[in-house]
Amino acid sequence: MPLEQREQTPPYLSPQDQIQWGILFLTRKLRNLSPEEREHCLQEVWKWARGRSDLLCLQMVRDYRECATASGPTYTRHRDWFWRNRKDPEFWAEWDRRFPGLETRDKPNTLPAHLGLE
Repeated sequence: MPLEQREQTPPYLSPQDQIQWGILFLTRKLRNLSPEEREHCLQEVWKWARGRSDLLCLQMVRDYRECATASGPTYTRHRDWFWRNRKDPEFWAEWDRRFPGLETRDKPNTLPAHLGLE
């Protein structure tokens, strides 16, 4: 991709960013499910994405599964992406757009208090 086109990509909309947002979405949606329900849901999403040849969605599910183990390069990459962007107001604007009405304790104005830094 030429440099001019890369600079025109809106923030947080690159394919890699979409995968990271997908991991956050799946984490939020599957959080309160039992392991069996979570696995069933992931299998359904995987089957749906395969049927549509949606490689981005397949990658999201694959990376979500790897992040769920809280170890390895995919987990590290996702954690680094989140922490690198956590102080960017555009990130939180995108967060609010993608997850309307969802409060998080990790927004920049509350993060230091939750880490015991205040």
